Amino acid sequence: MIHRIIIGILFYFVGLFFVGCDLPSNTNTIIQTLSTPQPIDSGFILPLSVGNEWNYKDTGFDFDGTIKFPEIDFSYNLRIKKDTVIGGNLWSQIVSLPESNDAGFREWLSNRQNGLWEGYPQSGDSLTWLRLPYPAEAGTKATARYDEWWVVSNNVMVTVPAGTFRCYHYKVKSLGNWSYGIINDYFYSPNIGLIRINGYTHTGDSTSSVYIYIQRNLISYKVAP
Repeated sequence: MIHRIIIGILFYFVGLFFVGCDLPSNTNTIIQTLSTPQPIDSGFILPLSVGNEWNYKDTGFDFDGTIKFPEIDFSYNLRIKKDTVIGGNLWSQIVSLPESNDAGFREWLSNRQNGLWEGYPQSGDSLTWLRLPYPAEAGTKATARYDEWWVVSNNVMVTVPAGTFRCYHYKVKSLGNWSYGIINDYFYSPNIGLIRINGYTHTGDSTSSVYIYIQRNLISYKVAP
C-alpha cells in the first residue's frame, strides 16, 4: 500500500486520487482565504518556458498528524525540457529529474486562453484535454481523460518553504473505480506554478476517516514567462 502511494504521488499532476475533506488542523498546513477577494487572472497558471524548474519536498504523515520520517521524506524535481508547435499550438514537455531515473515522469502541456491543457498532441485536439481552468471562478470544472478538476477558490494564500503565494485551489478526483472516491488538493500560483499538493487516504479503521497522508511543498524554483 505504501509503495503504491509513493509511486502515485511521484506522477506530478496525475498524482494521488484519495478522498478529499476539510484540511486537518494537525498537519501544519497554512492556508488562508483572503477577506477581500483579489482574483489573479493574468499570465498562465503554469509557465512553460524551456528551462523553468521546480524543486519540491514530499513529507508523509500518520493519521494523527505526526511526520512519518524517514519512511516518506524525499525531494522531487521538475523541468521544462523542450517545446514545439503541433497543430498550431505551442506544446511543452515537462520531465522529472534526473531523467535517467526509471521512475521518471514526462508529459506534454500547453497553455491556452481557457487554461492548461494536457495530452498527446497531434494535428488536432482529439487526444488532448483541458486540465486546469484558468482564469476561472470557483466552481468551474474540467474533465480530462482520467480525472476531473474543479476550482475551489481563485484567491487563497499558501505558505511553503519557497515563500508565501496567492493561489488557485483546485480539487481533483479520478474517474476510475480504483480511487475509492478520494479527492486531493492542488494549489497553483499563476506565473509560478504548482505550490502544494495534499494527498489523502483513509485511516483504515471503523471510522473510515480521511487525512493528509502525503504533502508536496515547493522549496525553490526558477521560472520565466
